[in-house]
Amino acid sequence: MKMILQNFKRIDDSFQKKNVLKNSIINGHLNSVKLLIENGFAENLNKYDLCDLFLKAFGNMPLIEYLDQVLVIPYEAHGKIFMKQACILEDTKLIIFLLEKKCEIGYDLFQSFKKQNTPFMRFLKMQGVRFPIVEQNISFSKNKQKNLNSLNQIFQEILTDK
Repeated sequence: MKMILQNFKRIDDSFQKKNVLKNSIINGHLNSVKLLIENGFAENLNKYDLCDLFLKAFGNMPLIEYLDQVLVIPYEAHGKIFMKQACILEDTKLIIFLLEKKCEIGYDLFQSFKKQNTPFMRFLKMQGVRFPIVEQNISFSKNKQKNLNSLNQIFQEILTDK
């Protein structure tokens, strides 16, 4: 790896450095990621780059925890995106981690769920996640209003289910 790193040190382009780092993250090579970050491959990354790299680590908690320690992850700006992806993956450890970082669940997350009351939805409720209720004061056709009322009923049942 040191020989490879010597070749990478000749890379001056921050775009190329970001891609090398991203590929190491995607492939889950924690030691390579550490070595690259220690050698400046994460310098000058904006919050969008950081968000992208962080999302690429999903599914690998040791890598996520390391990135959280050494980079300034934009939880406030991109927390809902992180949480949505974690919920799609149904990664309970990651969701707990993100909740500790004060990430919120956005309304659009409901479109990601195919079932009404899954064990995963119950897990979210146990973690104290509150689901937004669909607003009814929007003008809809009768069929859309009926569907909206059904959604509200489903959400209320999930919230009050013991």
